[in-house]
Amino acid sequence: MVIFQLIYSRLQGASLIGKIVYAVLGLFFLLAVIAVFANLGVNVLSIIIAIVLIVLGLVVTLLVGGLVSAVETVAGAAAGSKRARELQAESPELARMEAERARLSLMSLLFFFGAIVVGIIAFAITGFVGGIIAGIAVMAVYALLISPKRKKLNADFKQVVVLEELRVAFGDVQFDPGRHLSGQEIQGLKFIADADVVRGDDWLEAARNGTRFCRSDLRVFSETITYDDEGDKHVSHTTMFEGYVVRLERSESYPARLMAWTKDFRNVQGAPSDLSRLIGKAEQTLETESDAFNQRFDAFCGDQAAARVILTPQMIDRITRVGEFVRGEFAILFEDRYLYLFVSTPNKNNFEMNVSDRRPIADQRAAIVAQVANLAYIIDTMQAA
Repeated sequence: MVIFQLIYSRLQGASLIGKIVYAVLGLFFLLAVIAVFANLGVNVLSIIIAIVLIVLGLVVTLLVGGLVSAVETVAGAAAGSKRARELQAESPELARMEAERARLSLMSLLFFFGAIVVGIIAFAITGFVGGIIAGIAVMAVYALLISPKRKKLNADFKQVVVLEELRVAFGDVQFDPGRHLSGQEIQGLKFIADADVVRGDDWLEAARNGTRFCRSDLRVFSETITYDDEGDKHVSHTTMFEGYVVRLERSESYPARLMAWTKDFRNVQGAPSDLSRLIGKAEQTLETESDAFNQRFDAFCGDQAAARVILTPQMIDRITRVGEFVRGEFAILFEDRYLYLFVSTPNKNNFEMNVSDRRPIADQRAAIVAQVANLAYIIDTMQAA
């Protein structure tokens, strides 16, 4: 598991060349394993050889891919240090973060190779188990010493860079990276089925052109509890939603509860029947005059007359434009005085700094500017709803 985590961490920050090296090495050892079974069949000997090849492949992939990554990391750290000196007069705080990013990048690289070297030495002296334990011990030290510094740097990035860009777009904004839309609110909407556990971050609240809104990243899980034959409790979680939620507020309530989602939204969440379970007996499928909307969305409301008041041609156009803009799956809920947009962005964190990324902070800032602009577009498009 540790080896897989090491490879994954290096892939996250790898350049195109680095990823190609990892892919070629992985493919080579995969073909070697296939060749073993093709020639020897499935038996004890072929399984042992395959296991040895897999372990050897992981180690070689780490070493060779790591060497490529090392060269790129050192070059990136040197560039970061140079950029930090250039930023000193312009922005001492950004200069400090850039220098810290470069230092942490080098420290991560040292621990990466340290885990491999120590693991190999321990393997040669004590055997396979000793090598694994030694590698885990090095990574435990990394977790204790470096991980907190990486988290602090990301927190500083949010308070300096992200907050500044949010203020440029929205003026007076409340931004709390550790907060999110409450689990009580999400569960009370009864919109995401089995929302047993709600986590998230990057909560912000502001007004734009007179419309109050809030937004936060969310990860919603269903929780399953089982007991084995010995009575031991086991808890497992299934992701029901991962992305961000925007809530727009208006002065008057909508005449009815109306919900709509892109037809593939359920599949993105990995549970095709989840949202359909939310449709009550009184809620009926809506067909609008827009073929483009009908082809992209499923919509439901218990009051057809009220639905026509909500889904005006102008509203349908706004929802369709937002759907084209986000280029992914999303759902929308009209409830009381609020309009909720659930935008699915699996495996993607917004408003984050990637310390493993070799791009300087200035380039990562450009990504934040784009994310803020995307949020502003969604609000501008939907705020007249």
